[in-house]
Amino acid sequence: MIGFYNYTVLLTYMSLASTVVGIGFCVGGNIHGALICLMLSGFFDMFDGTVARTRKRTDDEIAFGMHIDSLTDLAAFGVLPATILRAMGGSEPWFVAVMIFYALAALIRLAFFDVQELRTVGTGERRKYFTGLPVTNAAFILPGMLLVNLLFKLDFRYYYMVCLMLVGIAFITPFKLKKAYMPALLYIGIIGLAVFVCVCIFGGSIG
Repeated sequence: MIGFYNYTVLLTYMSLASTVVGIGFCVGGNIHGALICLMLSGFFDMFDGTVARTRKRTDDEIAFGMHIDSLTDLAAFGVLPATILRAMGGSEPWFVAVMIFYALAALIRLAFFDVQELRTVGTGERRKYFTGLPVTNAAFILPGMLLVNLLFKLDFRYYYMVCLMLVGIAFITPFKLKKAYMPALLYIGIIGLAVFVCVCIFGGSIG
């Protein structure tokens, strides 16, 4: 079989599986289930790089892992969040325009990231800063907006659409963002867990 098969790619594949389930939830109109899948994909992505670095890999294996990670990220944090908006009933032209813009912004951000990362393959160099908001942050920002809506009781379709547009703009805005290492990742993970629990408890009353 073509490809590389070892434990270093397992979390990336789990992220994609969660994304497929999330899109299935969107088709069935289960928005909260889709948001939980979005967060699970973010959780898997958070640690896939750490797991991959525990094994000595060839340059081809490193490049393969990088490419499947970006392809999965496009599906998980580009397509799934846009599909969630459609599942809310956002079929008007302005909703569709925001969905397309958001997915394109995620695609452009990931391609730009890959171009930068290819320069470091095999060097062992670790990036200290990102340019633009990493697309994986959507896994925690967008579900978090759902909780904020508990306080304000807005029309969640429009609220989510605006959040999606702002996050998309942040993807392609050339600002520097310090890369989060393990303590920060654990902090984000705790926040994600809190959001997960709240969505499970209050999901029926949100949106």
